[in-house]
Amino acid sequence: FTPKLNVSKSGRATAPYTAVDSQGNPTLVWQEFTGNIGSDIFFSSSNNRGQSFATITNISGNSGSSLFPTATFDSNNMLFVGWNDDSSANSEIFISSTPK
Repeated sequence: FTPKLNVSKSGRATAPYTAVDSQGNPTLVWQEFTGNIGSDIFFSSSNNRGQSFATITNISGNSGSSLFPTATFDSNNMLFVGWNDDSSANSEIFISSTPK
């Protein structure tokens, strides 16, 4: 194993999920407590096979609870992230995508 690397750096992150693109570069998604009763989905990706990670991005950014993230890459290295969200007072499933 390589030396461990703290990607979230918050102390409030849980439920990590890793997706790897066609070049062997990992992207991490996770849920993180953001205050009051809510949590959001965050991600950070690496372009050097996990030696370092880019700036953390909040994908869900809402007032409710976003939970249980999953992620995958398609054949064109488009990242898709799905999660459960209750911001509308109903439990819903959301998906968002971004090119790598």
